[in-house]
Amino acid sequence: MNIGMRDAFRSLTASPAPAIAATLTLALAIGMNAGMVGLIDRALLGPPRLVRDPSRVVSLAFERGEGSERVRMSSTSYVTYRAVRDHVPAFAAVAAWQRTSTTITVDGEQIRADGMLVSGNYFDVLGAGARIGRPIQPADDVAAADPVIVLGHAFWRSAFGADPHVLGRRVSVGGLAYAVGGIMPPGFAGHSSANVDLWMPFAAAMRKSPGWDQQPYMNVASLVARLAPGATAGAASAQATTCASVRSCRRRTRDA
Repeated sequence: MNIGMRDAFRSLTASPAPAIAATLTLALAIGMNAGMVGLIDRALLGPPRLVRDPSRVVSLAFERGEGSERVRMSSTSYVTYRAVRDHVPAFAAVAAWQRTSTTITVDGEQIRADGMLVSGNYFDVLGAGARIGRPIQPADDVAAADPVIVLGHAFWRSAFGADPHVLGRRVSVGGLAYAVGGIMPPGFAGHSSANVDLWMPFAAAMRKSPGWDQQPYMNVASLVARLAPGATAGAASAQATTCASVRSCRRRTRDA
């Protein structure tokens, strides 16, 4: 495995939790030097739990620069996220995510939590539903939406005492009031094995940074995608590279 590929994979899986075991990465360097997009495809002996058809789910890495100066990154802007989401037919769906360490206040007690900011379609991309209530939805990832969080099952039990009436409860996360919208099933951690205690919509968590989603050079999110039926990883990488490299593609997305 070359150094660039290894570093890209490490950045995608960086977490206090142990690294995923028995993992094979495949980075596809297809496209133009100005902005190549590779798919880092996990072939796991133990795929993520409760993710529908995980072999069709891939993570994206973005390459910038030319020649020996190329750098592979796991994060990009929300502008590029929307462009790839809306203009790459080889992907059935694309979601944005970002890990964060935060503090949640429960009954006056501050509890450290491993959180994840997600776009409204994250759970749809994974094909995952809540055990109680509902997961985050596209309508939650807009500025005017009432902030909601979704709790991991283990965190619901440890921090909320498995309270069956927790739905709708208001809690403070990072100083912002959220309503609990759902509880995920036991063992669900999203698209990787790293621990996640709670999920929050990007739009709510980024409220203190006006215009964040319109900045093409503000790298705030990593991307996970589901390949469309019949689509290959090579076709998806080539299409995503073209979309990420063509300014008109991003401009159409901003104007939409």
